[in-house]
Amino acid sequence: MIPRKEDLASSHKLLILIIVLLVAIIGLLLIQPLLYLLNEQPDKTFTSIEYVDLIKGENGDLLIIHLKNSGDAPISKYTLTLSTNIKCKSEEEGTFTNSTKYRKTLRIICTGDFVNQSGDIWNGTLIVFLMNNRTETHILSVKARNIGCLGCPKLAR
Repeated sequence: MIPRKEDLASSHKLLILIIVLLVAIIGLLLIQPLLYLLNEQPDKTFTSIEYVDLIKGENGDLLIIHLKNSGDAPISKYTLTLSTNIKCKSEEEGTFTNSTKYRKTLRIICTGDFVNQSGDIWNGTLIVFLMNNRTETHILSVKARNIGCLGCPKLAR
């Protein structure tokens, strides 16, 4: 039996449709990782506490935090859960301005009344806001140590 022209034409159309669909699917599978690498790669955010110290002094306490920003997004601001009558300032490595850089260490220095005596533990939370609209939370628990009088004049011998 000889196939009719209509049957051959419809089978060719079906074969062409299947080939076009396969090429489209393979193309999407190949281009998707490339588009992800070029445009859709998420920012790597990572901040970590390098150092925390709480010093109990006779004239007030001193809290020192070194926050390392190892990610790709700059720090826009931070909040620290504190009691009243506490003042904080921050400085970046080598400068005295608020941090907007990334891959740097931010030094946060707070003064005030954190604990009643040396050996007490102060618990707090440091929330870091990054420029890519992400936040990172660090739970702090620091044991106070005593080094004497902070800010007192040295006595002449």
